[in-house]
Amino acid sequence: MSGLIEKWKFNKNNQELELEIKRNRNPKCYFQKVLSELESYDIIYLSTQKFKVLINASKHSKEARKMLNELIQWCDLIFFDECYHLLSVNFKEMDLFIDDGKKQIDILSEAKLTIEKLQDMHTDSGFLNDFEQFIENLQKKVKEMSTTTKSICMKISEMDYNTLKVGNSDFVKWYSIMIDYFKKTDDINIKQLVKLFLSISAKNIYIQQRISFDGERRVILASVDDITSMTTWINQLNKPFLLTDAVKPPINLDILFDNLIDVNINDPMGTAKKQSIIICQQYDPFYQWSKPKREYVINFIQKYSLEKEVFLVSQSINYKKKLNYFLKDGKLKEIKNKIRINTYQRNPLTIGVKSDLRRMLCIGSSFIPRHSYDYIAEIYKKLGYFSEKYNVQNISNVLENHEARQTFFQTISRVKDPFGKIQSEVFVFGMKGDVISNWFKQLGIAVPEIISEKEYKKRITSFSDTLE
Repeated sequence: MSGLIEKWKFNKNNQELELEIKRNRNPKCYFQKVLSELESYDIIYLSTQKFKVLINASKHSKEARKMLNELIQWCDLIFFDECYHLLSVNFKEMDLFIDDGKKQIDILSEAKLTIEKLQDMHTDSGFLNDFEQFIENLQKKVKEMSTTTKSICMKISEMDYNTLKVGNSDFVKWYSIMIDYFKKTDDINIKQLVKLFLSISAKNIYIQQRISFDGERRVILASVDDITSMTTWINQLNKPFLLTDAVKPPINLDILFDNLIDVNINDPMGTAKKQSIIICQQYDPFYQWSKPKREYVINFIQKYSLEKEVFLVSQSINYKKKLNYFLKDGKLKEIKNKIRINTYQRNPLTIGVKSDLRRMLCIGSSFIPRHSYDYIAEIYKKLGYFSEKYNVQNISNVLENHEARQTFFQTISRVKDPFGKIQSEVFVFGMKGDVISNWFKQLGIAVPEIISEKEYKKRITSFSDTLE
């Protein structure tokens, strides 16, 4: 149970919607227990998202300000792990439309139907009618985007939703009605509608079409808060703080924070020396699921899973589903039994989770669809986070490359021996060795070796000869 109760409140004085924070007085609430016994603890953990809510709410909520002050006065040091989240936590995305070639999911049409239900239940639905018009405008943009197979990003003009701004007291009223309706019905469409509703409270809104490597078309709505709020607060804080990240962030942190001291602790346990990355196939096997390519993938899994249990990682959830379909073949039962973990990149199982497996099969690329971060690049450009020589597309490329590098590094680290004693192997099917090598050069820390499958076979043969 959360220790914070969040409630939207309309301030008539400044005509703004404010997030009111109150303590959860429930005695079973763990966070409340911590706040009442601060001196009993050495370390208190708070998620970046919850910390952000607390900081923003403290600007206008006495209760939130008091809670935050208690925490800050108690601590000697604030530790921000995975520090890039201090920026990325301000970007929220939701799907509007998905077309994978076989099935379409139209979230906006469902949202309109849900609005009609609410309109039937309430006579004073003028504000809701405006919201319905906003959704219809989004639907037009989604339709316009469907005329091209390219990734497109456009900013939503405030003119499209100026009557819905959170300064309108009806916003709070209808937000409360939606939440109450969801509690009573558990209607998933209401949940989506609430996400869409809250998106208009953001500082900037973008609509973006993404075309994935296997042709899936996905249109998302991105809402962006004031991304400088947390970094500004930290700079004004009269406390020492640590910023850490496994992968160097794409932005120079000296631009965001004052008087930083850079410390590279590298790889103290020597885990990288005990990991090998073996490049088995350099093209992405999933652009088209032709029969020969399916056989290549299955043969690859068979070859490297028979002697050891494996951690199998596909490029995406869709690729995993396709792969699982092929693995249903009764002849492949022996392979399936050797796959102890079967997941996909960016799944929670590939981020910060321990595993006793020491062999990974990594299928597909870590790259996300091109232009996925165009809207973020536009904001970073305006804030001056990159030098003048970088245009929006250059910045977007840097962000996409960073995301792919970070994803790959996080993923392969699941099978590393944390004590640096046992050898681990990552067999890669679908990425080029020089791409991975360039990623590693940018990390600035000790990294695993990268070898070809041919070199790996030589070593295995040589080792077997030695044993004989």
